[in-house]
Amino acid sequence: MAFNDDIEVLAGTWTQMGDAAASAIRVQELDGVTMRLQATSSDTAPTDADGGVYLRGFQTLAGDLALADLFPGIGSGDLYLWAYSTQRTRVSVSHA
Repeated sequence: MAFNDDIEVLAGTWTQMGDAAASAIRVQELDGVTMRLQATSSDTAPTDADGGVYLRGFQTLAGDLALADLFPGIGSGDLYLWAYSTQRTRVSVSHA
């Protein structure tokens, strides 16, 4: 199912990007806040940020980048993407 919406990332908690696993997800940070992105192979939130990548304020994670390539140690195929920030922020998310 396609997903295209803005998501609130609460401070100090992992927030799932989108509503399902996906092969690629476009994420844009909207409020100028740096956050950490992490992938999982199940819909269970990560337990740490090891191996995660930073998305700085107003940056965009391109939707043509395969999550399995960005997080090769997590698995192949569709993955769940999560965001973590020390401050509340909003992100624009879109995936197929």
